[in-house]
Amino acid sequence: MKYIPIMKTILLVITCLFFLRPGYPQSKQDMPDLSGFGKIWAMEHLPVDYFQQKYQFVPDDQWLERVRMSSLQFATYCSASFISPDGLILTNDHCARGAETEDGENFDSTGFYAATPEEEKKIPGLFVRQLVRIADISAEIDQEAGKYTTDAGRDSVRQEVINRMTEDYASREEWKDLEIEPVTYYSGVKTSLYGYKKYSDIRLVCLPEVVMGFYGGDPDNFAYPRYALDFTIFRAYENDKPVNSSDFYFPVNTAGAVEDELVFVTGHPGSTDRYRTVAQYEYDRDYRYRILYTYLKNRYDILAAEAKKRNSRHLEDQLFIIANSLEAYGGILDGLNDPELMRRKKEVEDYMRKEYLLRPGAVDYWEQMDGYYSSMKNDASEVQVLRPSSFSGDILMLLFHIDGFLDALKKEKPEGDLEEMKQDLVTAAQSVSDPVQKEYLRVIFNELKTFADPEDDYLDRILDGRTPEEAAEEILDKTVFADTIKLVKFLDRRLKRIDNGKEPLVELSQELVPEYVKAYSTMAASQKERILLQNKLSQMMFEIFGYSVPPDATFTLRLQDGIVKGYDYNGTTAPYKTTYYGLYDRFYSFDQKDPFALPERWKNPPPEMLPVPLNFVSTNDVIGGNSGSPVVNRNRELVGLVFDGNVESLPGNFIYNEKNNRTVSVHVAGLAAALKYIYKADRLLKELGL
Repeated sequence: MKYIPIMKTILLVITCLFFLRPGYPQSKQDMPDLSGFGKIWAMEHLPVDYFQQKYQFVPDDQWLERVRMSSLQFATYCSASFISPDGLILTNDHCARGAETEDGENFDSTGFYAATPEEEKKIPGLFVRQLVRIADISAEIDQEAGKYTTDAGRDSVRQEVINRMTEDYASREEWKDLEIEPVTYYSGVKTSLYGYKKYSDIRLVCLPEVVMGFYGGDPDNFAYPRYALDFTIFRAYENDKPVNSSDFYFPVNTAGAVEDELVFVTGHPGSTDRYRTVAQYEYDRDYRYRILYTYLKNRYDILAAEAKKRNSRHLEDQLFIIANSLEAYGGILDGLNDPELMRRKKEVEDYMRKEYLLRPGAVDYWEQMDGYYSSMKNDASEVQVLRPSSFSGDILMLLFHIDGFLDALKKEKPEGDLEEMKQDLVTAAQSVSDPVQKEYLRVIFNELKTFADPEDDYLDRILDGRTPEEAAEEILDKTVFADTIKLVKFLDRRLKRIDNGKEPLVELSQELVPEYVKAYSTMAASQKERILLQNKLSQMMFEIFGYSVPPDATFTLRLQDGIVKGYDYNGTTAPYKTTYYGLYDRFYSFDQKDPFALPERWKNPPPEMLPVPLNFVSTNDVIGGNSGSPVVNRNRELVGLVFDGNVESLPGNFIYNEKNNRTVSVHVAGLAAALKYIYKADRLLKELGL
């Protein structure tokens, strides 16, 4: 059982008593609602009182160790777990999507099952990591850092202690051959060393067809009720033999999850922003996510139009990524525009400000943060829209090439360097005549017209009375960059003749690139101070509320509690589970068309399979990175496999709302039915005890 050391508890109590003066909210009625910070608990800092009060269950040390050792980090982006004594690994199909064997085989369309051990396929480059050891080194850091009075001094010595402790633990026998990483919580209040064992020989055992793993496609993404068989089974090997995981795996409970049951998700949630200030959330709502959503939507539309013209897996992959991001960011925006959710955030902030500002010499960090974000608003559009990236289009990238070439001419770089840059420009200019790139430029002009500060006059100079469509058309029609022969001659001219304001793309580069550089520099100038303020505010949260609020997610192993439970939505009630009946209802209701079509072997299921649960929902607090996380009951038995959240969970980036935020998982019974009736995976069923 993980308890706060007694001396630290005493000091915390004394601190609280010292600061409780007249005017402080001292009763439970005055306490703000902290549930919005969610339930993404660090394994070594669990809220044991909360578990006892809410569930009458407190996991002991043995329970926690077995859960930790059975859980896995899947590559650098998902979660997984051991589910048999012989190294079987369970994760999502979408985590395994695109994985290829040593022979270049890909089974996304056909599915795969290894009927014998010899048929299990090695996946090069794939690995999992197991968190074997944790050491809390907070006390050692506090002892050294406490000698310094400045933030810079404390930060410097903190890093020195972390480096020294890492080297020390690496030399210990029980930490030998582990990958050791420092992990900080509450912006440095707590620091632990995590020791991972890495398994690099991972072999594919069973994979469903991709249409089953992502059944319903984009229309059903983040939806519930849901009917997806999003699983993949691998096996870990060492020295060419299956890993002996007999001491650390989740036995499969054949019944799976049942309604109102206490369940735990143990996985690696990627990141959350639940400790930001109201001013930051208002900036996110009005600028950051609003601009980003429009930016991605415009690029999606361009790529979707292209995808209709040609069959390209690369385009389809890009569309999938963007569509997923659009739903995620759209959900965050909806949450940020929800008055009730923002009220809850403001309530906590008002409480903290009242608590803290009564202290002698207290500084209003919230007001400082508001000042920084108010000054960033005018640059938000340029930083997003003009940022060179794979989504920005070739013309914008070319503008940065042009600016770099002009800068090299001004600095009189060696002729060899200039010749190389000329060749790069000629190559980059090949896309100028592409109609798709004209669309990207038109979109950029439209986005700047929509979001840029109206007091900035650079866009007026660029458009010169034209519409964005007209400006993009004329600039690309008149530019010398559209003709390779003319371009080579043009680039051989002297600087003054190139930078004379008459070449459209050169002129455009000298308008847009400096605007991006200025905007980026302005934001970067305050980044360090904003991070320091953010750290102070997070540390203050811990000082006031302690372990009653979990730290933000950091793609480290967490324990996330919840109840298997449906919810009200859209004027009706979502059941806690769905069944294979529902899968076939969607198949026939949508006339057997994509994305609701079924592979041939799925079209005639046995009647006994139809009522079997397929997916279910629970109140566990999950976020990106939790994909592939096991869902276990209080007996450490596997009852489900996390693969998504519902659309109501998307504001979970900044606030958790137990009323309708739900984790969506594959039901163990549904997984077993697919293995038995469809994939005829007798060897797997026997190994899993099903």
